[in-house]
Amino acid sequence: MTARNVCELLNQSTSGHFKYYGIDLFGSEKMGDQDEIEPSFLQHQTFSNPLKNIYYNILKRENLNSLTSVTNLLKKFKQQVRLFKGDSKNNLNKVPLQEIDYVFLDGGHSYNTVISDLTILLQGLKKIQ
Repeated sequence: MTARNVCELLNQSTSGHFKYYGIDLFGSEKMGDQDEIEPSFLQHQTFSNPLKNIYYNILKRENLNSLTSVTNLLKKFKQQVRLFKGDSKNNLNKVPLQEIDYVFLDGGHSYNTVISDLTILLQGLKKIQ
C-alpha cells in the first residue's frame, strides 16, 4: 500500500511525469546465509475483514506481497513503475540512481544489508549542484 500511496502522490504532484522503482523480496526464497528473507508474518496473511480473507486466501489464493499482486495494485501506473524481485544488493545496480530525486528505503533490516544499500545509494545518487 505504501507504493500505491507514493505513486498516487507523485502522480498528482507531477501530472503523471514520474518514475517509480521498487525493489522487494516479494516472497523470494533465502538463497544463502547473507540473504534477507521475507518475514514469516507475510507468508500467512490473515485479515480482520472476513470478506478479504475469503477473497484473497480462498478465491484468488494470492499473497498480497507477491510480485503479481503488487503489480496488479500498481497497474494504474504501469508506464511509470518498474519493479525488481530480489535482494537490493543484487538489484540496486539495475536502477538508474543518477536520476533519482527521492529514496524511501524500507528494505532489509540486517546491519550488512542497510550498510550495503546506503553505500550503493550514496555513491550512485545524483549530486545536488
